[in-house]
Amino acid sequence: MLNQVKAGAVEPAPDPSYDPDPSDGGNIVGAIGKVLRSGVDIHRCAAARALGVIKDAGAVAPLIDALLDEDPDVRTDAADALASIGDQRAADQLLENLIGDPCSDVKLAAIHALAAMGYQDAVPWLEKFLPWHHGDIAWDEEEYYEGGWDSWVDLQIAAIKGLGQLGAAGAVPAIIEAIEDSDGQDLTETAFPVLARMGDAGIGALVRFLEGGDVRRRRRAAVALAGLDNAAARSAVLGALADDSAEVRLAAARALVDRNPNDALPVSLLGDPDPDLRAHAARHCGRLSSETIRALMDDPAEAVQAAAMAGIVNRPNDEITAEFTAWIEARLQGGGEEAACAAAAALTVIEGADAADKLTKILNDGARPLAVRLAALKELGDIASSQAITALAAALTDAEREIRLAALAALGHIASGENWPDAAGANLLAALAGELIPAPPPTEPTITTTADSEADESVIGETEDPEAYPTSSWQAIMGAGDARAELGDTRKNRVRLTQADMEYLALAKQTPRKGRAKLSDAPPAHLDLPRAAARILGDVAEADVARALASALAAALSGGDEPLRQAAADSLARIGEMLGGLPAEAYPELTRAVTDGDRACRHLAVRALGFTTDDEIPKFLTGLLRDKDSFVRAEAINALARLGGGGVAFEDFLGDPERAVRLAAAGALAQCLGAKALERLIEFTFAGNGLDRRDAARLLRGLDIPAANAWFADVLRDKDRVHERVIVLEAIAELNMT
Repeated sequence: MLNQVKAGAVEPAPDPSYDPDPSDGGNIVGAIGKVLRSGVDIHRCAAARALGVIKDAGAVAPLIDALLDEDPDVRTDAADALASIGDQRAADQLLENLIGDPCSDVKLAAIHALAAMGYQDAVPWLEKFLPWHHGDIAWDEEEYYEGGWDSWVDLQIAAIKGLGQLGAAGAVPAIIEAIEDSDGQDLTETAFPVLARMGDAGIGALVRFLEGGDVRRRRRAAVALAGLDNAAARSAVLGALADDSAEVRLAAARALVDRNPNDALPVSLLGDPDPDLRAHAARHCGRLSSETIRALMDDPAEAVQAAAMAGIVNRPNDEITAEFTAWIEARLQGGGEEAACAAAAALTVIEGADAADKLTKILNDGARPLAVRLAALKELGDIASSQAITALAAALTDAEREIRLAALAALGHIASGENWPDAAGANLLAALAGELIPAPPPTEPTITTTADSEADESVIGETEDPEAYPTSSWQAIMGAGDARAELGDTRKNRVRLTQADMEYLALAKQTPRKGRAKLSDAPPAHLDLPRAAARILGDVAEADVARALASALAAALSGGDEPLRQAAADSLARIGEMLGGLPAEAYPELTRAVTDGDRACRHLAVRALGFTTDDEIPKFLTGLLRDKDSFVRAEAINALARLGGGGVAFEDFLGDPERAVRLAAAGALAQCLGAKALERLIEFTFAGNGLDRRDAARLLRGLDIPAANAWFADVLRDKDRVHERVIVLEAIAELNMT
């Protein structure tokens, strides 16, 4: 068998469990198996992949045969398919490929398959991939010279992972030897988690690495050991908490908590010299005593102070003393950024709605760091009292854009609750209407006189050095009567300037006007706030909001505010989907947006029309099916499908030149006709040389998988449709995905 692989044999030994008779048994697996045995190479590859997706036991025999295919791509795909099936009947042949097939891709696939099957006989052979190019293994000796890459480095890593999957404790010495190879690659990131899965032998090896002199190895060993429920491993990791390297100590502490968040770290870590480790320990040392918390309160590191606040708020209310509360308030008022942010959250937990006044003062203090103000704003949003809502409403006119937008988001979260109408919603509607920030008065345009231009040019002319040699191509072209003229003389250099060149050169000679560079693309506040409010109101599923958005859309269409009308149309669509419909007032504005809006607004408006209930909507949408914009056509089809179809023959659009329209039509057929659309979608799978085959198969998956498989099997049997085999095989793979 090994010799067959090396020779690239195409006639494998017969397998009694597989019937090579031309009859495929009338099922999809048999039909694909025939293609796998006798198709062209690209068809055989697709067939192997499809069988791997189906995962039927009947596919094992033809896939085993395919492991001896003359094409290495077919052998690779067959091995991958067998890995997904996991049937050990294929293990012997996979092992033969691992040993004797020179193709590295086939070897990699075989390693994955054998490890997935739990095939223990592969262990000694996997060990032979750890040293460089073992003599018992067939290698592609020309690979490095042809491609510049030795795939052994990939196979070595795959073999180590495979040994870990197989739990091969006996391979620990070989893995350690590979790690210690001074000429090899760094294997610790891959090998240490593998050693952790190899019982006492692997744990012992990791402990020895943990005691070594390499900081990176100690860190990785500590992380690997921390994930184990083993006394020896835990003892070693606890020892690593006292490592000389802060990097190792912190990695060990974090790994212990990641394994079990309820696992308390030693209190001794609170005295560690590394502030990050002290802060981490303070959060995960269990319940802290009052004395310990007081010590943490005096820590100079803000991260530790923040952890102390977390320890305070986790105590019972009757144990949170006035001393603790006063200290938290002091940190809120005068602490650093991290401590003040943590204090805002802690004070809210302790005082609840009573903290609103203190938080409002922080929010309104423009001298405080932006992060602290945002932290106070967040807590006010969580409190959601009338006082908090008033503070959030005032923040809508703040000078900082981040504050304004965060306040809008907080009010939107409150308004989307069950208390509509409320003050939060009223402020959002006021922001949408542009009532909170008035537009600035128009400014007089700056007029540049001819005298100013001439003065600028004269200044430039006085400062130019007529004898200066050109320092750029532009200077060389534009120069005259000096050193630049020699380079710019078209008669000498045979440079022919077109009319367009001359126009560009004329533009280049213009003197740039003085001005300030624009540092931000943020729109002015009086425009920005209504646009953001329109976006956020899309999460508030209320008819009143939809009416307000329709009014905003109308105003934006008249005023030319593209971002606002896009946001309003999008939010109307979202609200319509949540409510199952839109009020009648939205219909005329949406139809106007389709007619007069910009391209993006038209798409969104058509989408929203699919959620309105006006009797004229289907007729209007039907008229859009011939629109020049393909996305408008696609949205119109989707909207009509949501409304039940409107008597439209969606199959007429399956041949549209634009993919978005074709897919919308196919989806509409599936949505409106269900299983009755099966035959039409099968035909669509092959349309346009199968361009949309995977999308069609996904739709078929939601209708009737067995029936679709039967259709596709018939195509595979049809000798006149051999050219469509790749299409049907990829569609089958997509159809049967779970």
